[in-house]
Amino acid sequence: MASSDESRLLQLYPKGDSREKDKFLSVFLLLDDSETVPSERKTYAKYKLRIVNQKNSNHVEMADTKCFCAPSFGWGCSAFLALTDLNDATKGFLVNDTLLVEAEVSAVSAVKNLSKNFYAILASHYERISQSS
Repeated sequence: MASSDESRLLQLYPKGDSREKDKFLSVFLLLDDSETVPSERKTYAKYKLRIVNQKNSNHVEMADTKCFCAPSFGWGCSAFLALTDLNDATKGFLVNDTLLVEAEVSAVSAVKNLSKNFYAILASHYERISQSS
């Protein structure tokens, strides 16, 4: 996540992970190369996971900012969406045997307090670009 050589993946448990077996869909965002990442590396990420409602805009989502570091190279939710809602055709999550899952990573940093400095620099950079246009 901190560099272009690190990648992410979504891990889904369609019938729930061990904590929510047969009750919930479980969804997690993981570092794909966590086995090769040095154990001392810390990568902070602001992310959003979403199950898309294909009939209306009542999507189910969670957002968080976490440190992806040993031993937790993955974060998410064991109880993301109740299987009763997932399998209810009127709810709009599973349509024609298709489930749409989205992951959005909007900020990645090797430092913890990204928000103040990162967004201030980004805003000033944007302001300079806007003024020069």
